[in-house]
Amino acid sequence: MNITMRKPDLHNDSIKSLFYFYLSSSIIGMIIRSIHSFLDGIFVGNGVSEEALAAVNMSLPLITAFTSVAFLFAVGGATNASIELGKGDQKKAQNYFVGSMITMLIAVIFIQIAFFVFRDPIINLLGANEVLYPLVKSYGSTMMAFAPMMSISMGLTIFVRNDGNPQLVMKSNVIGAIANAALNALFIFVFKWGLFGAALGTGLA
Repeated sequence: MNITMRKPDLHNDSIKSLFYFYLSSSIIGMIIRSIHSFLDGIFVGNGVSEEALAAVNMSLPLITAFTSVAFLFAVGGATNASIELGKGDQKKAQNYFVGSMITMLIAVIFIQIAFFVFRDPIINLLGANEVLYPLVKSYGSTMMAFAPMMSISMGLTIFVRNDGNPQLVMKSNVIGAIANAALNALFIFVFKWGLFGAALGTGLA
């Protein structure tokens, strides 16, 4: 499938063509992310254990904690930046980009530090028993270690999409999903790193 990297003309292209341009890339990206999560479950469930898969699900609130904050600042900043780009004010749009990314990073690092300071009570609050506790601790700690980098990646995808490159975001999602699958297979089945390997593969991808 030949996907061109044509950048849409937001001033001259019809609303209908712009809508379908962004819609198609967004839908494909969502499908890829869903497949990505599905494959993660297969790797962990078959390559590690059923308890490890339960620990991954139990760790989801930790991941949601920093991803929601990342989206909060990125979407708000990208929306304001897009408005300024529509007005032709490139400098103000850049200020929104820099400001939102820095604020997002500070907020995520704060969440990261809070997790590592209060890690044990947080894991207990999630409901981990004596079997799941070490697994949640391993997976959650590794994912939290990558929280700033993952948040920056999420923020950039939103700004790049709003800058008229949804297909570039879609292609980066494809590359990330392939890399994650390859690293998970390598770390789990070859290196036998277990749940830590699954989290490491996801963080690096």
